Amino acid sequence: MVEFGLMLVTALMLTLLTMPLIIKLGHGVGMVDHPDARKVHVQSMPRTGGIAIAIGFFVTVLFFGMPDRGIQAVLLGAVVIIATGVADDIWNITPKQKFLGEIIAVVVFLWWSQASLHTLGNILGTGAISTGVFAYIFTVFVMVGVINALNLSDGLDGLAGGMSCIACLFLGFFAYINQQWSCLLLMVVLLGALLGFLYYNIHPAKVFMGDTGSLLLGYLLIATVVLLIDHGERGISPITGALILAVPVFDTLAVMVRRIMLGCSPFSPDRTHLHHRLLNLGLPHGAVVSALYLLMGAYGLFAVMMRQHEEWLQLLLGVMLVVFVYAVVVLLARSGYRWSHGSHGSHGSHGSHAFYVMTQILGKTVPWVAWILPVCLLLLGMWVEGIPRNIEWLILLSTGAVVLLYPISVSKGRLGFIYALLYWCVFLILAVLTYYGTEKVRYGVSILSWLVLFWVVLKLVFKRRQRVFLTSGFEVLIILVSWLIPQLLAHAAYVDAAAEEQLMLVCLQSIPFLLAIKIVVFKKARRNRGLMLSMSLVLLVLAINGGVGF
Repeated sequence: MVEFGLMLVTALMLTLLTMPLIIKLGHGVGMVDHPDARKVHVQSMPRTGGIAIAIGFFVTVLFFGMPDRGIQAVLLGAVVIIATGVADDIWNITPKQKFLGEIIAVVVFLWWSQASLHTLGNILGTGAISTGVFAYIFTVFVMVGVINALNLSDGLDGLAGGMSCIACLFLGFFAYINQQWSCLLLMVVLLGALLGFLYYNIHPAKVFMGDTGSLLLGYLLIATVVLLIDHGERGISPITGALILAVPVFDTLAVMVRRIMLGCSPFSPDRTHLHHRLLNLGLPHGAVVSALYLLMGAYGLFAVMMRQHEEWLQLLLGVMLVVFVYAVVVLLARSGYRWSHGSHGSHGSHGSHAFYVMTQILGKTVPWVAWILPVCLLLLGMWVEGIPRNIEWLILLSTGAVVLLYPISVSKGRLGFIYALLYWCVFLILAVLTYYGTEKVRYGVSILSWLVLFWVVLKLVFKRRQRVFLTSGFEVLIILVSWLIPQLLAHAAYVDAAAEEQLMLVCLQSIPFLLAIKIVVFKKARRNRGLMLSMSLVLLVLAINGGVGF
């Protein structure tokens, strides 16, 4: 597990370090995405982020990779798909040329790996449906379809990258429980590269992934799905893979069916994707991305929880869920509903002297809270012992990743990143204190969590800081990952019932800390530097106190 952690951090660092050069390359060679009536962005943006993802992915896999035929096949096909994406980003090749490149990449992968979709599973309840002699043709069709689905879903800052991160998490889980280490390696490395890319792509983005990135993501995800399915009893069912990738796939199918019904080409561009529909309802950019992250996570968790049930039931419930989501969105649009995210409420009747005094007092407590929180966590951490070696290294790797990802220049657009990084620190600290601390430590964590919640509620009542509930896409992604970890560990039979209950408690306790963090750094952005350093210090103390030597 330490080696997999090193792979993730290596891919992340490589992507981060190469991205500034890749951004300059985009401007130099003309790989720039210009705005038009169909696109959301309003200024030209370099679309070379996919090249940095490819560098981080390839270098890490080649350095750590095992001499496995499946990995070799994935890399060979990836070379073709990257060449296709680069050609499209520079010269805007025709759709036919693009499809040809995708087909060649898929054929190379299938030829070298000897994998294919031999069955659809028992999706109709009448027995397994075999693809027979059409297995390879069907597999090519499915893989090319998924590749283009990811390509078409890349419509908002951080959307395709974040959804792919969530898919990596669930595919990695299935690879882990089925002991498919090559597939786990691919997903871990891709996750690291994507996190490095999202640092520059989360709204407001500094770079787009371009077709190079979106085609590569779709290819790597569906290639991993095919490899997992091909392992039979030690793999996953086709419906499980479909559910994990359901959001971009079903959205693309719905858009194409609508275009055909209107007599248009299924590949003609428009603004009818799900993210466009949500934007038309007035939802802000971050809310749309967050909603689709949550939907992606819901489908992945559904795939995990339903993996032992009949495949026809999984398909039926999965289709019902997507129909419900689209029905709600369509009904809201037809009713004329518009989301209002302006400031609400005024002081009104709260304009009394007592209210004003209480507001001022609470305002003066903010700098104190910024230091009291890490000091209390540090004191509690001094009573923790017996941390396993792999957890110690996880703490150290997480600390290094947080420091590496911390924005050098603090701006309003980077606050979402800061909130998410600090939340991850707090979540990891609370998890270690709860799981490896004594009974007194757990009692202290519980008291501290209630006190933080009480302070947050007072701030919300007297200062009306409703904006702390507005989240960025990266915040939701980190929260979603941290909340899914207990579920996935429990389903992998890696933790007992008591440990699962403790981890779920950590999930609940960490939310007041996140709200407190957002209040602390809401106006004083520079205050987050001290908060980040102090939280990193707490993590280092936990690791050292657990027995890591230097």
